Amino acid sequence: MDIHLTPEGDQHDDVESDIKNRILSILQTFGALTFQGGDVHFKDDGLLNSIKMLRFFMLVQKEFGIKFNPSDITDNDVYRLSSLVKFVHRRLL
Repeated sequence: MDIHLTPEGDQHDDVESDIKNRILSILQTFGALTFQGGDVHFKDDGLLNSIKMLRFFMLVQKEFGIKFNPSDITDNDVYRLSSLVKFVHRRLL
């Protein structure tokens, strides 16, 4: 029986890729996404107004079983997809 170990970095990338895809699915329910330099700036590009932003974060909390504190949103710059993916990943550890 052959055992193939996946390097830790690959597992990390796989987890973040899954998180990213799940967040993108949620974001797409709000409208067309605009990628800027390979990232989505969902606040700056006008995809989410303040009401939609609240709904979006509620959906992310539900999807991943995590909770946001108000300071989490501002302190972690979670208005960008890449930052939100990293934040969610840290919360899941």
